[in-house]
Amino acid sequence: MHAPPTFPVHATASASPPSLQWGWLAFVAGLHAAGLAWLGGLPLAGEPRPASAPAISVALLAPPAPPAPAAHTASTPAEPKAPPVRHTARQPAATPTPRQQHAATPPEPPVQSATAISSPPAPQPAPVTPDEPPGVQASSAQSLTATAPEDRPPAAGGTQAARFDAAYLRNPPPSYPPASRRRGEEGQVILRVHVGRDGLPLHVEVAESSRHPRLDQAALQAVARWRFEPARHGEVAVDSWLRVPVVFRLQNG
Repeated sequence: MHAPPTFPVHATASASPPSLQWGWLAFVAGLHAAGLAWLGGLPLAGEPRPASAPAISVALLAPPAPPAPAAHTASTPAEPKAPPVRHTARQPAATPTPRQQHAATPPEPPVQSATAISSPPAPQPAPVTPDEPPGVQASSAQSLTATAPEDRPPAAGGTQAARFDAAYLRNPPPSYPPASRRRGEEGQVILRVHVGRDGLPLHVEVAESSRHPRLDQAALQAVARWRFEPARHGEVAVDSWLRVPVVFRLQNG
């Protein structure tokens, strides 16, 4: 038999201290332990992996209880709408409206009475007398009277005669001379006035004297300050002549 081969072992002396050798051994042992732990956690090739659990999402829903009172509130206003029957009851009240119409019809007779009242004024056009200007009273401390005015010639050819007696003119009467009052002088003066288109007197003269110069002069001075409504031919104002009677009369008492 052959003897087993032998391998020579050469012992070498390390110059590193024994503490370092033990440190390296501990480090290597730690690496082995970590590798074994990692290998132990890996699954085997034939072993199925566990399925991952699906993620669960949780959502909070609004409680359905609050909408229920809203429905009640919506239903409650519907109950007051029941009064359509009241409208049907109010419709009979519309029947009294004919009574109001009957009440309105009685006022119609007053309208007829108004027409009857308006009909009498128709005779009022009789005051065609404006064509005849009234006599002018002279102012005096004593009461005065006016005689009937002189008639104007009728207007012809659509011409309207001049006027001095219109209310809006506000012509003051002549003043009664004090000396004439003391002496009891009375009379009527008829003046002839040339009236311009603007209504102002262009010329005043005595047509008929009162036989008292003081009365004639008082009448001339007053009428010269008057305003007149000019004569018109259609719608156009024209110059014209006008006769103005002025009466001076004393009345005792």
